[in-house]
Amino acid sequence: MQTEDYWYPFYYLDSDGNLSGIDIELGRHIASQLGVEAEFIRTASGHETLAENLSAGEGDIILSYYSYSPRRASQIFLSRAYLTERLSVLVNTQLFEEIKKNDPEMSVEEAFETLNRPVVSIMTVADTVYESLAKQYFPNARVTAVDSTEEASRRLVQRTEEAFFLNNLWTESFLVRNTSLLLHYSLYLLPNEDQIVIGVSQNNPELLEWINRFLSSEYNRTEEFVSKYIDFDLVSKLYDPVDKKEEILLVGDPYRWIILVLLIVFSIVVVHNSQNKLRRNKSPEDIPHWLLNIWTILFSMVLGFYVGGAFPEIIDFLSPIGTLFFNYLLFCGLPILFCVVTLNFLKLIERSDGARFIKRFAMVMIFFFVIGSAIGLLTELVLKPGV
Repeated sequence: MQTEDYWYPFYYLDSDGNLSGIDIELGRHIASQLGVEAEFIRTASGHETLAENLSAGEGDIILSYYSYSPRRASQIFLSRAYLTERLSVLVNTQLFEEIKKNDPEMSVEEAFETLNRPVVSIMTVADTVYESLAKQYFPNARVTAVDSTEEASRRLVQRTEEAFFLNNLWTESFLVRNTSLLLHYSLYLLPNEDQIVIGVSQNNPELLEWINRFLSSEYNRTEEFVSKYIDFDLVSKLYDPVDKKEEILLVGDPYRWIILVLLIVFSIVVVHNSQNKLRRNKSPEDIPHWLLNIWTILFSMVLGFYVGGAFPEIIDFLSPIGTLFFNYLLFCGLPILFCVVTLNFLKLIERSDGARFIKRFAMVMIFFFVIGSAIGLLTELVLKPGV
């Protein structure tokens, strides 16, 4: 027994109009092992009515991408899982970035908690275990259940949904066929598992025992059927980070080392000759230290650019030193520079009898600052922009 709606790649019509998919192949294989012919009954309107139809005697087993749930286990017998997948959420990338904007270090788990808000709409498929799970995991969000996977696919392609909740196998198969959506959506796996099982009527415990033994035996070809319909190499690329850093070398080995040595030797020669020239033309007290030589500074810049492009692996090692130097400039260098410039400017003003002009200018600036602040405060209190 299966639902009326198709669930690619588990049961669907291929290009020739034939019923195909993982569950179709598995059903025919089980039937052949039992020595009978498989007949697929597709009258159930949704997954939640399959158990009732089976108990009413419409078929022998449910093989319809059927997830385990305690409620279903109380209605019919459920076999051991022939597929174990992870629950997943497909999230609009822009929404996820807005969620993490206030806290860039937020973990994925913490970000998922922020999806549980009334302003977030999470889509899933109606009459499935995923509808109840979505309401359980995101009780405060707006859970929207569509009638079929075809409708879910259409809405995702149109990019009208903020998030989509299902298990990873179906969602991965959908993304592989619609790779352009990876620019707009990101797939995240939840730690919770989704067990896909076979349903058997409670009037037929012998069949349940046989199916469990079959699924545990070497005759079970489920992995072969799954690999036939799902390209796992393409699926693995879905999880490659979009912002993955690729190291592009200016020069490859061994030439980057040869050029580095030549640059160092050339810079040493030029700086040494420059210092000798200064010694011949200037007195000893006027000769700058070789570290302050203009050629030393220029070659340091050139070597820095070259090492950064030819030896990117050294960047992580040296970055703490650069961060320390930059923080030093912010903490000490810039305040000292500001104080020196300000004090010298004030001395110049005082000597040129411009103190009265500075006082007037400061009063005018303070006056307009007060007026501007008052306008902004009144605008916020009266007009309330953004509300």
